[in-house]
Amino acid sequence: MDSKDKYELGVVKLTETGEVVAKLEEELKIFSVEVEAKKKNADEQAEIVGGEKAKVEVQNDIAEIEAKSCFEIKTAVEAKMNSVQKDLDAALPLVEKAMAALAGLTIDDFRMLKALKTPPADIATTFTCALHLLCGIDPNVPVDKNGKLKTEKPWSTALSLMSNPAAFLETLNGFKAKIDAEEVKPSNFKAIRPTLAEPTFTPECIKSKSACAAGLCDWIINITAYHDVVVSVEPKKLAVAEAKATLAAANAKKAEVDILVAKLNGELQVLLDAYDKVMKEKNDAMAAAEKCQNKMDLATRLVSALGSELDRWSQSIIDLTEYLEVIIGDVLLASAFVSYVGPFNKAFRDKIIADFVAFFGKNDIPMSATPNPLVVLTDEATIAGWNNFGLPPDKVSTENGAILNNSERYALIIDPQLQGIVWIRKTYESANLQVTRLSNPKMAKTVELSVENGQPVLIENMENSIDAVIQPVYARAVIKKGKSKYIKMGDKELTLNPHFNLFMHTKLSNPHYPPEI
Repeated sequence: MDSKDKYELGVVKLTETGEVVAKLEEELKIFSVEVEAKKKNADEQAEIVGGEKAKVEVQNDIAEIEAKSCFEIKTAVEAKMNSVQKDLDAALPLVEKAMAALAGLTIDDFRMLKALKTPPADIATTFTCALHLLCGIDPNVPVDKNGKLKTEKPWSTALSLMSNPAAFLETLNGFKAKIDAEEVKPSNFKAIRPTLAEPTFTPECIKSKSACAAGLCDWIINITAYHDVVVSVEPKKLAVAEAKATLAAANAKKAEVDILVAKLNGELQVLLDAYDKVMKEKNDAMAAAEKCQNKMDLATRLVSALGSELDRWSQSIIDLTEYLEVIIGDVLLASAFVSYVGPFNKAFRDKIIADFVAFFGKNDIPMSATPNPLVVLTDEATIAGWNNFGLPPDKVSTENGAILNNSERYALIIDPQLQGIVWIRKTYESANLQVTRLSNPKMAKTVELSVENGQPVLIENMENSIDAVIQPVYARAVIKKGKSKYIKMGDKELTLNPHFNLFMHTKLSNPHYPPEI
């Protein structure tokens, strides 16, 4: 039944495979059209993406140039600012010296000078320089229309300023802020340049005449030096301001380019996403088409390779169907053959088989037209293997081999010519065949170990008498306990290994043994 079912299943599968191939061919045609369409769409999208990408790359290059330009301008601005700051930092000590000079002046010092109606020339010159510096700064200093000192008696004007010493000192202390705010005219300093150039106009020279005038002289010298530094850095300040304006313009242009690049990148990303989508659809379609093609190729190869088998399998189904109709009689004949004909020679065997066949025919038991037990019990490949291991090729020997391999009982081999023992030895050599004799003192131990270890045992050259200790073994006195089977030998209960087998061999042509054997 299994063989017939397999053949029928094979025929069905071949038929279904043929249908699948036809269906796959249709699907492949559809896939081919879809793949071409999606490939064309992907190529068009790739062309669009390439164009937009080129635009973005151009703008990116422009943005990089602008960024580089901004960086260079920024670097230049920072350098100029650092230079200006360095110059201004260098002028701070001058301011500190000027402030220190003023810090040494007190109101009493000015009151003492007020008592002088006609001061020494150096003192008058010092205060005249102070009046020049304060032109346009202190409203109490008279100036002409050009903002220059306008007085015929500078000392009298100085005395009027010193009438309020605290206010005068406050004006002097705030003079630096006026310079920083660019409120002091350059003409103020120009007016005192000749005096500053005189070698006697120093705090050291004037100090012997008036400590207050010396302090004011020190302030004039240092505040003028500070003014000169501020004036010298003015061009640099203008350059910094111009550079800042240039940087601001460059940053604004860069920002515009960055916005454009960001916009283009966003649009490009949308196109790239669409491109990725169509490429995925294209690749999926190509993969599906390739899978379909591979599947169809395999199915076609299968149909081509097994196409010739279809007829043979169909014929085999017919043959097996016919065989199943007669299998009852053939199996019954083979079973009767194994059970009854073993002890007989060829002539008796043929007669017994003929009687069985006649009985089956009389009782309408279905069987083959030419029944042969060997067809059921073995096959030609197995018989060839037996012959290779020394079994004679005659029919009787082949029948004996079939009986030995299909019987539940342990075999008794009547072998006067010692042909069967050679075959047994070679056949079961790979299974670790244990060979012993009844006369061997270790015979019982060998059988016990083989029963439990699942090794075949050959007891050779048996005489008519048999040791009773192995009677439970050859009689198959099996005890079942659950799923396990046991054989009791003497006082030992042995676990029966399913691979255990026993072969009893005798050279006697007509031995007399108990029915159990």
